[in-house]
Amino acid sequence: MALSRTIRMIVIQTILWILLPFFSIYKFLMFFYRYFSTEDIKGKVVLITGASSGIGEHLTYEYAKRGACLVIVARRENLLKEVAENARKLGSPDVVPICADVLKVDDCKRFVEETVDHFGRLDHVVNNAGIVSMCLIEDAADITNLQPVTDVNFWGSVYPTYFAIPHLKRSKGSILVNASSAAVLSPPGLSIYSASKAALVSFYETIRVELASEISITIATLGPVESEITKGKHMTKHGTTEFDSELVFIDADRLPAMSSPDCAKAIVDSVCRKERYVTVPKWCKVLLLLKILCPELIEWASYQHCLKIKSWGAKATPVPPRSQTVDHLVNNAGIGSICLIEDATDITKFEPVMFDIIQMVQDVNFWGSVCPIYFAMPSLKRTKGSIFVNASASSRLNPPGISIYAASKAALLSIYETMRAELAPEISITTATLGVIEPEMSKGKYLNREGITQVNSDSANTFINQLPVMSASACAKSIVDAICRKERYVTEPK
Repeated sequence: MALSRTIRMIVIQTILWILLPFFSIYKFLMFFYRYFSTEDIKGKVVLITGASSGIGEHLTYEYAKRGACLVIVARRENLLKEVAENARKLGSPDVVPICADVLKVDDCKRFVEETVDHFGRLDHVVNNAGIVSMCLIEDAADITNLQPVTDVNFWGSVYPTYFAIPHLKRSKGSILVNASSAAVLSPPGLSIYSASKAALVSFYETIRVELASEISITIATLGPVESEITKGKHMTKHGTTEFDSELVFIDADRLPAMSSPDCAKAIVDSVCRKERYVTVPKWCKVLLLLKILCPELIEWASYQHCLKIKSWGAKATPVPPRSQTVDHLVNNAGIGSICLIEDATDITKFEPVMFDIIQMVQDVNFWGSVCPIYFAMPSLKRTKGSIFVNASASSRLNPPGISIYAASKAALLSIYETMRAELAPEISITTATLGVIEPEMSKGKYLNREGITQVNSDSANTFINQLPVMSASACAKSIVDAICRKERYVTEPK
C-alpha cells in the first residue's frame, strides 16, 4: 500500500511538471481575456456591508455610478441614510439602507432575505465590514478584549456569504471580500487584525474551489487606503474603540495611502472582470512578492518597525521570578471540521473551530494557542525560550471541505509571523505546516455539518488514504529537532 502511494505521488509530480508550461500559457491568455471583458452591472443587485464610511462608502458610490441597485448595511443609521441619498444622486435606480450588525447571525440572515424579497435576486455580495486593533500582543491588558476583532472581521464576512450562496448560485453572481495585505506581511502591532484577515483569505480561497463555475470570488489584499482606520480609529489594548491621530504617524505616514474613491474603482473593476485578487496601492505587490522570495527581509523590516513602536510608548513586560520560568511552549491542541460551506446546517456550530473563546481554550484552534502564549511570554523572555505552534499545510493549500479549519490555521500562521517580529530576539518561534499525520483526525474524527464531533472511517478513506501518511512518532521527532535548531518552519511529510 505504501509503495503504491509513493508511486502515485511520483507520477502526479511528473505530470504537474509536464503541464506547467501549458498552464502558464493558459494563465497568460486568461489575463488578457479578463482584462478586456467586463461585466455590465447596470440594474444588477449589489449588497454591501460596512457601507457607512471609508472604503465601503466609496464602493457604494462606484456601484451607483454604474447603475447598480444597492442594499447597503451598517450599524450607524444616520450615516447610512446620507450614503444612500448620495448613491441615488450618482445614478443608482434604487438604494435600500438596512441598519444591522454583521456580528449577529440573525441580522445577516435578515438583510440577505430582505434584499431578495425587495429585488427578487442578488448578484454581488461585497463583504467590507471590519475593525482593527493596534497593540503589541504582550501589551494587551486582557487578550480576551480583542476577540471582537476576529469575530467581526471573519464571521462578519462568513455569515452574509453563507446566507447569500443559494441566491448567488442562481444568478451566477460574485463575491468580494475586503481582506488586507497585512494578512501576508504580518506587520507588528496588528497581530490579531492580520490573523483575522489571513483567515478570510484562506476561507475564500477554499470556497472558491467549492463554488467554482457558479460563483466568482475576488479577494482584495489592500495596503494603506484613506479611511477611518488610517486616520487613527482602532481598538485599543483595553478593548475600547478610539481615535488616536498619533497612530497615523507611526503606521501610515511613511507609506503613500491611496484615496478611497480610486481604491473603490480599482476594486469594482476587478470584480466585474472576475479577477481572483486585486491589490492596491500597486506598490504593495512588490512587498507581497518580497514576502515570498525573501521573507527574512520583510521580517527584518517588521522588527525595525516594532522597535519604533516599543520606543514610542510600550511598557516593558514584568519579568517573573526564576521559579516561574518556562523554556518551551508547545501549542498542539485543535479540532477539525469536514463540510462544504453550503452544506452546513448551522454555520454558527463551527465557531469552536475558529475563534470562540467561550469554549474550553484547549478545544479551539486559534485562541487555544494564543491564550497560553499571552500568559507564558514573560517567562519565555526570561529564559530566551521557544514557542511551537501546530498549524497545517491546509492553511496554504486550502483544500475543499475544510474551509473553517484551514482558515483557523491560516490565522495561526499569520499571528505567529507577527509575533516573530514582536518577540525577536528574545523568543524563537517554530511553526509546523503539517500534512497527513496519524492522529485521531486522520482516522476520521472531526466536526460534521451539524457541528457534532464524530468518528467516520469513510471520511478517512476518502480524504486520507489517497495520500501517504506519516507516523505520529516520526513527525514528533522531526518537530522537536526543528525546535531545538530554532528553525522558522517545519513541514512534514516531506
